[in-house]
Amino acid sequence: MAKRLFNKLLIAIVGFSTFGLAEQAWAIEPEQVSVRAGTLGAGVEVGLEIMPTLILRGVYNNFDYDYKKNVDGIAYDGTLALGSYGAQVDFHPPAIPFYVTAGMYKNDNNINLNARQQGSYNIGGNTYSAAQIGTLNSRVSYGPTALYGGIGMELAAGPAALVLEGGLYLQNDPSVRMSASGPIGTNPAFLADLNSEIAAQRDSFDKTKYWPAITVMARWKF
Repeated sequence: MAKRLFNKLLIAIVGFSTFGLAEQAWAIEPEQVSVRAGTLGAGVEVGLEIMPTLILRGVYNNFDYDYKKNVDGIAYDGTLALGSYGAQVDFHPPAIPFYVTAGMYKNDNNINLNARQQGSYNIGGNTYSAAQIGTLNSRVSYGPTALYGGIGMELAAGPAALVLEGGLYLQNDPSVRMSASGPIGTNPAFLADLNSEIAAQRDSFDKTKYWPAITVMARWKF
């Protein structure tokens, strides 16, 4: 599936570049391919030269990371599922290794939380037994579109290059959905209490809408 998404992305970028620049008679040439890893996940990218100082890159990221987190007195096992694909435009000033970049992504980042089993849960100021709750799950998601801006440094040795890039990935406010599998899961009073837990999680993850993006790339230039 990832390969299919990336292939579609490359086709879209090549089509966009050809359509948008044909009237200005700029030559569109493959310029680089890279493998990448960082706080947006691991992935691959391809770059097209649209001017001597401008590179258009198609980027695909994906990675799952397991961790543990406590929110509002409840312990969770969490999975951070990173997934995004999009395009960036780089401006490379002549004769220096630094560049500035900006782009837009289809954002599929999300966080899945499963509460660890415990004897009872305090939710919304009321105590519920494990038998009542069953399994308590949460999903944190973000807006479908993310904007990105950053700066980078490319250190080249012949056709090979090592690249370090840092920036900010803006993925909008977190949205939280929670559910309990037990018999109380549809009880109106419980659902009202669950809203307070949802609000606590939304506050806990609010800062993640400004996602720091640090990426290291190994690049081959044509």
